[in-house]
Amino acid sequence: MPRAFHKNDSGIPFPRHVRFIMAIYCGAWWLITPILILIFRILGKKDPAWLEFIGQHTMARPAGTVIWIHGASLGELRSALPLMRHLKAYNPDVHLLITGCNSPAIRTISPHVPKGSFVFLWPLDSPLFVKRFLDHWKPNAVCFLECELWPCLLENLNKNQIPFFNINFFTDAKSLGHYSMLGSFFPSLLSRSSGIWMSCADKVYRSGVQNGWIRPQLMPSLKYGFTPFSKQQCSVLPDVSQRLFWLVSCTTTAEESLILNTHKQLQKSHPDLLLIWALRNPASPAFLRLLHHSGQRYSFRSKHPEINKTCTLYLVDTLGELDLFYSQAPFVIMGNSFTKKGAGHNILEPIAQGCLPIVGPFMPVSQHLVDDFLPVGAIVQIPAVDLASVVNRFLNDPNSARLMAHNGMAKLAEKKGESQDFLDQLMPEICPPWPGRIP
Repeated sequence: MPRAFHKNDSGIPFPRHVRFIMAIYCGAWWLITPILILIFRILGKKDPAWLEFIGQHTMARPAGTVIWIHGASLGELRSALPLMRHLKAYNPDVHLLITGCNSPAIRTISPHVPKGSFVFLWPLDSPLFVKRFLDHWKPNAVCFLECELWPCLLENLNKNQIPFFNINFFTDAKSLGHYSMLGSFFPSLLSRSSGIWMSCADKVYRSGVQNGWIRPQLMPSLKYGFTPFSKQQCSVLPDVSQRLFWLVSCTTTAEESLILNTHKQLQKSHPDLLLIWALRNPASPAFLRLLHHSGQRYSFRSKHPEINKTCTLYLVDTLGELDLFYSQAPFVIMGNSFTKKGAGHNILEPIAQGCLPIVGPFMPVSQHLVDDFLPVGAIVQIPAVDLASVVNRFLNDPNSARLMAHNGMAKLAEKKGESQDFLDQLMPEICPPWPGRIP
């Protein structure tokens, strides 16, 4: 497999206009860095993990090759698990340094990464924090998942001639508009990448190729290599065998009223209907008021693991358990897709568990995945106005949902093979021998 981008200017300074913007950006960081150090050191007295944001680590760097893998959220880190496993299989002696942007994501992913990996919070994009982090860990290569364009970090990687790769590269139209306001600033940063691979030919791909600032290759999405989290032994699954229920996951604030109103409408024909609702974020005061006035008898999973017989609304406010609920449900309504501000979520998680995903029309981040599964009838994409009728259809005929979900599992197995073949070819790119670079 040829390189997506041959790196030939590593270590060479950026053009003058790029350095000018960088100076302003770094100057702003230097102004607030002392305040951040003070704040994080105070917080670090209670929890040392806070110090990781300022690049401070007490664990020594292991001898040998260290490859740094960074994903902003839990979803990105989860999609990187096949990459991590391939790297360890290709070179069992390689050390994986894995970082994320928030503590919940780190805590959730830690039990599932390859044995011996190091999992931390990433350094904020301050010149001091980034330099401290890179000086300590001295990574031999860096893999960024999706779109991580941090100027100080990319400048330091370039200065230290550390190869970095952009895998599953993607950005939405809104972010692209923000990047374009600075002209060729971000294209110049990306031009130093040792490889850019995109899983779909979106607007960024077309614009980048037309303007010559990126030359990415297309790849099967890493998300196709998805592996469900192993069942948590501490989890107590509620018994829903005697209840008619529907499952909703990852909704946004703008969709809360839609879901509650749909549930009320469905209860007219199914009086004992239960809604299991997996929240994306902790319940806000506004949402709690909405629940209070909804007339529903609700309980939170964190407080009541079992479902009371009179409960009509069960709110899952715990992390890392969605797979367990997907495995019980014939179908799921996936939020963040029914309003114009929607971005969509990873539809492969329910598909892998034999659960049919039902999504709205607004899926800019994952529409390429939706388009792969629509032709085989393994996903349902509908407008918000059709939500109640579609849910009612599958409540009356859950076997049809399970049949469609079975089609999805077969398609996922096919795409997973393509993803694994890609990773096999990618390994020599990311993890070749680096004479003289291993401490």
